[in-house]
Amino acid sequence: MMQKFVACFLCSFFYFSFLIAQSNLLEIQSTKPNPGNLGFYLQSNKADFSVSNKKPLVVVLHGCSQSAESIALQSGWDKLADANNFYVLYPQQKLLNNPNFCFNWFNSNDISKEQGEAYSIKNMILHLSDSLNIDKEKIYVYGLSAGAGMAVALMALYPEIFKAGASIAGAPFGSANDFIEALKVMIDGIEKTPDEWAKLVRDEHNQQQINYPKLVLLHGSKDMIVNISNSYELIKQWTALHHADTVYDRNIEKFDGNSNVQKLVYQNQNKQNIVTFYKINHLGHSISVDPGKGPKQGGETGLFATDMDFFSTWYIAKEFGLVR
Repeated sequence: MMQKFVACFLCSFFYFSFLIAQSNLLEIQSTKPNPGNLGFYLQSNKADFSVSNKKPLVVVLHGCSQSAESIALQSGWDKLADANNFYVLYPQQKLLNNPNFCFNWFNSNDISKEQGEAYSIKNMILHLSDSLNIDKEKIYVYGLSAGAGMAVALMALYPEIFKAGASIAGAPFGSANDFIEALKVMIDGIEKTPDEWAKLVRDEHNQQQINYPKLVLLHGSKDMIVNISNSYELIKQWTALHHADTVYDRNIEKFDGNSNVQKLVYQNQNKQNIVTFYKINHLGHSISVDPGKGPKQGGETGLFATDMDFFSTWYIAKEFGLVR
């Protein structure tokens, strides 16, 4: 009983801290259904919300025990948005939905079409498309850990909405159906064939032929929370969805002069990049940042953000085509 009390107290404390931290973001309410009971925030510092200014949108999903504010500060997405003229939407989990503030990427009620958290996020995107002049051909999604699992679910369920997405220390769509399975996936991973992984996505669309978004992955080789094998399984899933094989077409060691970064690129039959994987050596369960004022620098260190002299958000934004 005491352990439950302490856990609840800590959750309440973190939640109270989250509410205080939201002052730098603009809370928004959707006119559409929110069955997942999520909070939503837009970057507000220097943001231009003029309806005449057509801009791309990036949806950024935080990891467990994080908030919209913490992922905004650590990832550096706001800085890039201000400099490159796009919007950033930050969905936020609530205590009532998950005591660890994780998006429920393993709960079938939250990752099925027109249900739960995934449906709430889709509806908020549609709401913004109605209220702001969003470039509907340039909508992207990015997530860390549990947020990555939800980002992949959104791309799997609503591929028509997203041009591309990024998974940071995530897992394939359909890899877990409950909390216990999710723990096993995180620790050990789960292996399937590319076709088996792809079928889990295609079944959501009655096996129709669909154009799926481009995928960018980042995972640390020393991740002790989400096994890096999950990213390799996700590569299997996404290349299969694009009718490509799992053999990379480009392997760049010491990418951009950084000895810790390896970049693998997978292409389809038309030689178009469909999957890009940044493997970061010596990185744990974290995003990679590079605090500073240089053109390729940004982000802040924190519990899940490590200085690796590699501002991963900038490179992901470049993969999205958002960086000038």
